[in-house]
Amino acid sequence: MAQSHAAATDHLEKLVNTSPQFAELYQKMLEDHGRKLWHQLSIKVETFVNSAEVRQVVDLVQFYNAFISDFASKMNQLKHVVLVNTIAKQIQNLEERINFVKHVSELKFVVEDKEAWTLARASLGELFVAKGDADTTSQLLDDCEKTIKEIDFVDSLVNASYYRTKTLFHKLKNEPQEFFRSGLSYLAYAKVEQVDKEERAGLSFDLGIAALIGEDIYSFGELVDNQIFDSLRGTPQEWLAHVVIAFNNGQIDVWRQLETKFASQLNAQAGLLANKRVMEQKISILALMQLVFSRGSLDRTLSFAEVAQVTQVARDQVELLLMRALSLELLKGRIDQVAETISITWVQPRVLSREQVATLRDKLADWSVKVDHALRLMENHMSPELKV
Repeated sequence: MAQSHAAATDHLEKLVNTSPQFAELYQKMLEDHGRKLWHQLSIKVETFVNSAEVRQVVDLVQFYNAFISDFASKMNQLKHVVLVNTIAKQIQNLEERINFVKHVSELKFVVEDKEAWTLARASLGELFVAKGDADTTSQLLDDCEKTIKEIDFVDSLVNASYYRTKTLFHKLKNEPQEFFRSGLSYLAYAKVEQVDKEERAGLSFDLGIAALIGEDIYSFGELVDNQIFDSLRGTPQEWLAHVVIAFNNGQIDVWRQLETKFASQLNAQAGLLANKRVMEQKISILALMQLVFSRGSLDRTLSFAEVAQVTQVARDQVELLLMRALSLELLKGRIDQVAETISITWVQPRVLSREQVATLRDKLADWSVKVDHALRLMENHMSPELKV
């Protein structure tokens, strides 16, 4: 152990010569190391490793192996793994990066800390996604999921890393529905500032495409209202934001206009071209849901003719569209084939846009007026002796 401490201090003393601009920080780290002030030392090391200036001139992998590893067992292990992930980004060779993170994930004191171990495994899974190894990633995700279920309270950082890797895994597997759901879970745990700026627009774009082509995805509100979705604004991909919002609001006429306006962009996306039928059915059902939402609870019996007009489907296709919506449990109700009507009793709750919230506000105001009117009628017809 004495030799290990000596080697650690020797390494810092060498760094003073090779990168003297950080000499003051090196000296403070040496003092904390000598006095075994592990918490204070950990804070200084975090500051050092997270410095962009440091990363340009210091071999952080060597710094970890020669210095940090000497007291890594004394650190908060979750912060230790976060530090390792930052350092690993300096390794250009993917296989070497995998080996580095894998080695840390297998350290006894990391394995014994369930949160740190899960974070390390999730980070390792992300690297295997980059390698294109879906099988190994799947096993790592299974390990993470089992461990997360065993922990009473899981740090949001661990959940964010797990769902990030899961999102990338489903993208690798070309599974839009699972990708969309995992992506929303990732954004629920990750702070916007934790997502690299250059990654935000790309993630928003991929989630937008997945929302449009995922067969069972009929609620985009969580994506549209997420701050990260605004990263599409002012970029060449902004057209997608307009399309997703039109779908979310069930605005078929707006979608038709956008379909013409952004024809070249839409046609450049193979996923959208291959799922055009899915998108057409989706916008029709969303238009139907929006129609139902805008109607009062006592005014939800719709004729097939009205449904055909709003959803822009052929009259003989209306019943199939309604059955699809019912089978997906987006709506509940009863179809009267003789009268060619549907009586809707329930519509799936959704995250509402500002426009939809305004509609709900107006409906509540109308309901309040009706309740007040009914109350006055009751009072007017009440026997004098019953009045207070």
